[in-house]
Amino acid sequence: MSDVIIKELDKAKIMVLSVQGENHKKNGICNQDSYSFKIDDSGNYAFVVADGVSTCKFAKQGADKACETVCNMLSACAELSEEEIKQTVFSEWKKLVGKSWNDYGTTINFLYGYSDRLVMGKVGDGAVLVKNGKNTSFLHEESDFYTSETFALGESIPKERFKIILMRYEKLLPIFIILMTDGIEKELNSEKIEDFADYINLAIENPNFVVELKDWVKSLNNKNGDDKTILICKIEGR
Repeated sequence: MSDVIIKELDKAKIMVLSVQGENHKKNGICNQDSYSFKIDDSGNYAFVVADGVSTCKFAKQGADKACETVCNMLSACAELSEEEIKQTVFSEWKKLVGKSWNDYGTTINFLYGYSDRLVMGKVGDGAVLVKNGKNTSFLHEESDFYTSETFALGESIPKERFKIILMRYEKLLPIFIILMTDGIEKELNSEKIEDFADYINLAIENPNFVVELKDWVKSLNNKNGDDKTILICKIEGR
């Protein structure tokens, strides 16, 4: 079990746990999840998790490049529309990958935070959860009875599968954020997601929470063999 990464800033606390799934352990494949985050001098922030598609030759590299892209584009996306953000993130990822994009397939879940708005984005499985005061937003891939296809960044993606939500609240801070890859997201009950957010929001302040988080993620190995990544962040101010 990997260690929990903890980063405490002046007005923010970030916690990340990323573990190799049992399926990959058995087959000698590395953890193909990636994550990254960035908070700039103005207090704007980017958080991202990505899950390389196992059937792709360079899945891990694709996930790494997706995370790099989101953080690199923090300033560029500040004033862009939904469609412009989609185009910017997708095209910049393709530039970083260089060629043979389908060999680098990856899902991506990210959040941008600015002084006047939040941007939630995703392609494929996994989820972004944001709690701002009494408002809870949960962006995830709705289950589709008719297909088990995984949608991901690649040479092309259906336009409707790149989801962007722009949110403007009267007060954007404090804010609580959770991003997760599908090894965690698919084991959650979406009807009780607000209760989950409330619990983690309180528990993160408990010194024993690191052990509790590791035990909980480990227990999910009994339910699925996927890689599992969860990024938790609590921001009190700019």
